[in-house]
Amino acid sequence: MKVNSFHVSQMAVSIRIDSARLLKLYFIMEIELITKEDLRQLRVQLLEDIKQHFASQSAQKTQWLKSAQVRAMLSISPGTLQTLRVKGTLKHTKIGGSFYYSHEDIQTLLKSGHQLI
Repeated sequence: MKVNSFHVSQMAVSIRIDSARLLKLYFIMEIELITKEDLRQLRVQLLEDIKQHFASQSAQKTQWLKSAQVRAMLSISPGTLQTLRVKGTLKHTKIGGSFYYSHEDIQTLLKSGHQLI
């Protein structure tokens, strides 16, 4: 298609296509200037937010451990872990088909000097 005229006025752009049809496109724009200082403040704020996010995420990440992680941490077999679970020596939570163990409970078990094997 051939563009016959292009007109810009205030916040509207009009494009006349051929001479029979008129296509109007309206752009609503708000212009804001961003200074280098604004970008510096944004960078500082983003870095601070990222640090807080990862600090809280790492604290939450170590709160619950899966069976494989507990076995590796305690150097025990799946059967030994099951025995600790069945006897109630190590508290657990079952979600779906997976067992989860509190990191705090494992630390308490280790400090108690309980015989694991």
